[in-house]
Amino acid sequence: DGQQNMGDALQEAQLLQQEGIRLDIVPLPPSTGQEARIDGLDAPTELRTNERFLLHIRLYSTVAQNAILRLYLDQGIVSQQSLHLVQGQQEVSFSLLAPPPGFHTYRVTLDAPLDTILQNNEAATFVNVQGPPRVLVIEGQPGNGHNIIAALQATKIDVVVGTPNDVPTALDGLAGYSAVVLADVPAVALGTARMQI
Repeated sequence: DGQQNMGDALQEAQLLQQEGIRLDIVPLPPSTGQEARIDGLDAPTELRTNERFLLHIRLYSTVAQNAILRLYLDQGIVSQQSLHLVQGQQEVSFSLLAPPPGFHTYRVTLDAPLDTILQNNEAATFVNVQGPPRVLVIEGQPGNGHNIIAALQATKIDVVVGTPNDVPTALDGLAGYSAVVLADVPAVALGTARMQI
């Protein structure tokens, strides 16, 4: 619509012109009515199973009013809440648990009685959820990592337990792990090559 809201529209238009790209602008009349809208929806693009994360929503209203905010995961509704929109911008966050592994869509809708343009009352974002992380726990002596192993397994993290000799001597040997925990492992037990890896 040719209206600048983020960045430098003139500079971007000049860059497009230098690349030989034609840019057409159709000026739209500014909205003078009462308006409520969703300005943004942010979530991590990559998650792990059972990981907690924040879904962040930016809202805007020209008038103070009550509204209903609905949150959907794929096709099902996750939450519906009444909220009071203030005049101007406000933010709402949801603390959520990652869904099962796979590609998922989160969508929010805003239902406000004093609204002119309905098309800006919805936003969506995508997340890719990977399976549970794998953690390699290396114990200096058998049982040294018992507490950390129990804590990791309680959060459904896949734990592989080993000795200092089980630490890979090549970097690609660690590629399958999200983290490595050394439980009371002396440097001399690892050796220089494994310490560097």
